[in-house]
Amino acid sequence: RPLSAVPAASSEPPAPLAADRLATPCERADVPVARPPAFPHTVFVGHNNCDTDSVMAAIGAAALYNGHPARCNQAVNAETRYLLDRFGEPVPPPANDPRFVGKNWGLVDTAELAQVPAGVVLGRLVAVVDHHGLGADSVSTAHPVHIDMRPWGSCATIVAYKFWEASEPLPRKVAPLLMAAILSDTLNLRSPTTTPADRYAAKHLAKVSGMNATEVQDLVRGMFRAKSDVSGLTPAQVISLDYKEYAMGAHRVGWGTAETVSPRQYVDQAPALNDALRAHRRRRGLDAIFFSAVDVLRMRSLLLVPSPAEQ
Repeated sequence: RPLSAVPAASSEPPAPLAADRLATPCERADVPVARPPAFPHTVFVGHNNCDTDSVMAAIGAAALYNGHPARCNQAVNAETRYLLDRFGEPVPPPANDPRFVGKNWGLVDTAELAQVPAGVVLGRLVAVVDHHGLGADSVSTAHPVHIDMRPWGSCATIVAYKFWEASEPLPRKVAPLLMAAILSDTLNLRSPTTTPADRYAAKHLAKVSGMNATEVQDLVRGMFRAKSDVSGLTPAQVISLDYKEYAMGAHRVGWGTAETVSPRQYVDQAPALNDALRAHRRRRGLDAIFFSAVDVLRMRSLLLVPSPAEQ
């Protein structure tokens, strides 16, 4: 049924544009709102080298499905740590935590096999929630699983809408985490991947969180400052902060990204970063590797191309 028919609540979503309608069973008014599938005690986790969207989407999905949030097996980045501290949320345990042995799994913010953290048992995969494309390296299972993939700017947007579609109350402590994840992945709703659904969700999550526009922008500035701070990190750590590998036909490609308000630091470090990229490519047996530094204020990117192979 149309979203406008969902009963009003403190966490209700906005009515979508015709081009961005919610995925509902059909338009008949007598069809009940679909309740979320039951995934009790399922562990939800995002991709390796976890970013803010993957961690917060896991927390949100665990709240919706009565499961457990987890993170990748690396430490969370500075932005994610800033947000968890800001809203008093503990850092989720890593995917390889012994407490998760024998439990079912749900993936958020990825469906790529190479990005699944160690400890996740794909034979026990029950759900995938993602906003990326499917590729040759996507996970496969011998059994049906619940999948929700939408071409939106953030996985957290999908998780928020799943609360609203099911008329489930969105916990106030979860709302600011999902909002921050949307603002992080869409660069404050300015990236080319931003959709009306992301804008709607961010606006209403701010309302549920009790934050006005000034407070939201103060939060964004704190996020951007945190994600720009790479002091004390080696070049190898810098290129791995937000790093993914992809299968492109017969080729395997690595790509690292840094979002910053201080792009000059990456220009100054370019020789050392290129050395780290070449070493990582050899170690991982990749055909090519790239690193992009995104200037979140001017909305442009610096691309490091470490060798003729990438050219």
